Amino acid sequence: MKRLFFLVFLVFIFGCAATPHIPTYHYTSKEMYNGKPKVIWVWIDNHFDTFEKISISEALWTWNNSLNGYIELRPILPYGQPDRPEMPSDKDWVISKVKPGDNHLPAVEAGHKVLGAADMVGGHNMFLAPGAMEISDVYYVTLHEVGHLLGAEHMGEHLMYPHFDRVKFHCTDYLTVQQVADYQNIPVRNLNYCTKY
Repeated sequence: MKRLFFLVFLVFIFGCAATPHIPTYHYTSKEMYNGKPKVIWVWIDNHFDTFEKISISEALWTWNNSLNGYIELRPILPYGQPDRPEMPSDKDWVISKVKPGDNHLPAVEAGHKVLGAADMVGGHNMFLAPGAMEISDVYYVTLHEVGHLLGAEHMGEHLMYPHFDRVKFHCTDYLTVQQVADYQNIPVRNLNYCTKY
């Protein structure tokens, strides 16, 4: 029994040392906007596998929580979705799966591997290269790139930090949400963001 306890203790100690510490966060919970939301349809490339699609959808849901009913990001589902458009419009977003080094996504930028990109701040196209990242990082990279599409630029030490860091990209922080609120003309006091506790 003592050996088993010691073995579990070693696994815990070395396991904790091997993985980065992700701080604990919670989100503010502002009263939801009850007006008509601005709907952005999000077309997700069918070449993403199921786990990648789930990770992308979770990142969109996280942003919907922060946007608090002012803007609603709606992923296109293949069947039975009311009001689903048949073709992307120039207002919709398209998330494409690319390979590292694709012409939309340089392999390396400023000495860092590029995992995803938005066509521009406030744009409509996102490019993700799951083959260049850990499978669990698809969520974090999508969260960051959605920030760009919503109007946030690289800034600070959190979600909009210019180089991938899963600890920094963990949630939609106040400075990122403030940039989006300014770009989208939404009062930041009505949006949700994450805080440490």
